[in-house]
Amino acid sequence: MVPSYVGGAGSSVPIAFPVPYDTRETDARNRKDEIFWKLTAAAMLPGLDFHASFRVPVFKNEGSDASLTIEKCEAERLAGKQPPDPGITEELSAEGGVQFHLKRGRMKGVAGTALLVGLMFLAAGLTFGFVLGNAFTWILGIIPLGIGGVVGLGSLALGVWLWAGQTTVGVVNRVLRIHSSCLGFSRTRIVEATAIQRFELVAGTRSDDKVWYDLQVHLANGRILTAGSGLKKAEAEWFLGELKRDLGTETRG
Repeated sequence: MVPSYVGGAGSSVPIAFPVPYDTRETDARNRKDEIFWKLTAAAMLPGLDFHASFRVPVFKNEGSDASLTIEKCEAERLAGKQPPDPGITEELSAEGGVQFHLKRGRMKGVAGTALLVGLMFLAAGLTFGFVLGNAFTWILGIIPLGIGGVVGLGSLALGVWLWAGQTTVGVVNRVLRIHSSCLGFSRTRIVEATAIQRFELVAGTRSDDKVWYDLQVHLANGRILTAGSGLKKAEAEWFLGELKRDLGTETRG
């Protein structure tokens, strides 16, 4: 939220943000490949909300900082302060590195819905399977029972994981360790920092106007691992910045 200054015939809002040195500057010489920068401002107001866009000139000059690259700006943005009331706790590990604990029950509403849907599909599969099996033949009864069982059990498994699943991500000597556990079942994946090609935040689960993100790790061999799921946008960006810093991969995506 940026405070505005009101006076005279209008008002003004101070704007300041870094522009990476290695981005393309304003260029209108080629109409088929024109480069222009646009600033958009929006505000919630009584009655009609404010929304306006402005073209702004962006050029390199003698005061431009050549070290302010896109990678550096992105690293500084991601490695910000830990958001308030985080769903991730950070601590030193016994091996001398750092580890992050993703709290259980991060999406309780979605987990409850998945559990309810799973029970409904199981009940529907059993009911229709019993009715069709008695009315016609047991072969027809297997069809709704199979469909309801597969969808129901899958939804129940998802709900249980969202409710009781625990993920711990550790970094020791530039090695990433992802440990996932739920109701006594666990799995650990270990990846060297040199094997990581890039990180990516992907919009995952959605519910109404809420979006939770997954942090994916793209490996050089083409595999994709999920280091965390059910992350809010601010904590996801903070988490990504911390991992990249601890692994020494700040210059990668």
